[in-house]
Amino acid sequence: MPTCPFCNESNPSNVGVCKKCHATIPQEESPHGDLSEFDQEILGLTKGGKKIAAIMRYREKTGAGLKEAKDAVESLEERYGVQSKGAGCASVLLLAAILPLVWRLFA
Repeated sequence: MPTCPFCNESNPSNVGVCKKCHATIPQEESPHGDLSEFDQEILGLTKGGKKIAAIMRYREKTGAGLKEAKDAVESLEERYGVQSKGAGCASVLLLAAILPLVWRLFA
């Protein structure tokens, strides 16, 4: 909860004006200021070592193919200097092998 810089009142994070003194409350900036919530979610997954989950989430949200999703996730990582933990070629190949099986189960 952000605190008003003038009266020190705690306010809900989704309001821009203090409920007590009606001063404007500065909003917290995201660590990657210009990113959408979706891009921040994808980067958060890759930072946590869940690159495969990030690729799957990207595909789920956008309908992109496996290669397009992988390229998009890696492009985000590269643009913002994010290093995924432990997700390499073997992980992507495993994803490529498993994803069609999962797709058939739920299609």
